Amino acid sequence: MPGVFFSTSLAPVSLSTAIKGLELLMQEPERVTCLQKNIRYFCHRLQENGIHAQVHTTIIIGDEGLSMRIMAKLRTEGYYIAAIRYPTVAKGTARLRITLMSTHTRENMDGLVAALVNCREKLHCTLG
Repeated sequence: MPGVFFSTSLAPVSLSTAIKGLELLMQEPERVTCLQKNIRYFCHRLQENGIHAQVHTTIIIGDEGLSMRIMAKLRTEGYYIAAIRYPTVAKGTARLRITLMSTHTRENMDGLVAALVNCREKLHCTLG
């Protein structure tokens, strides 16, 4: 009897979704331009507030428990932000991963920046 098999391949539904996404981008290339503008704006707003974001709008927190508390607080304010921690990243390098979309408004992004600043102040921590 064979042992357990482990695969990191994508599920068919994920592949189908990715293909549809690529088709949409080919039909509406302005979405890419809008997303790029949103990323520049959001990163600029983070920097204005003393929050350093890395590539793909990732904010290093370090402490896994703290990253989970920030994630939970942001969710209560309506922001779905993922806390990425060990074993996905090295111990002591837990982070928040923020995924922007072309459809996010400046109001959406400003609200998230304000929520992050609020978390930083309430939890007495450094973001980024």
